[in-house]
Amino acid sequence: MLDAVWIALGVAVVAAATATVLVVSRALRAWRSFRSLLRGASRSFAELEAKAAATERKAVSASDRSTRLAESVTSLEQSLETLAVLREAAGEAGEHVRRVRGLVPRK
Repeated sequence: MLDAVWIALGVAVVAAATATVLVVSRALRAWRSFRSLLRGASRSFAELEAKAAATERKAVSASDRSTRLAESVTSLEQSLETLAVLREAAGEAGEHVRRVRGLVPRK
């Protein structure tokens, strides 16, 4: 009977050791997975930050271009107003030239 107790105790110790090894192995695997996840998240956040910075630069550039475009449109409008005045003046001058040419005899 004493032998059966020692055999049961040996089986219990082996089972406990096996369970401990299994738990430690899974815990180590989980820790490695967690560290890998942290590294991946860190890289992803770095990429996201870089893309956000690039987007910010593009937005600032677009704002600058928008300002320059508004200035160019204002300049164009002024030039078109000047052109309209010059066309009107040229039309009046052309009318005077036609009147004078009408007074000059033709051959």
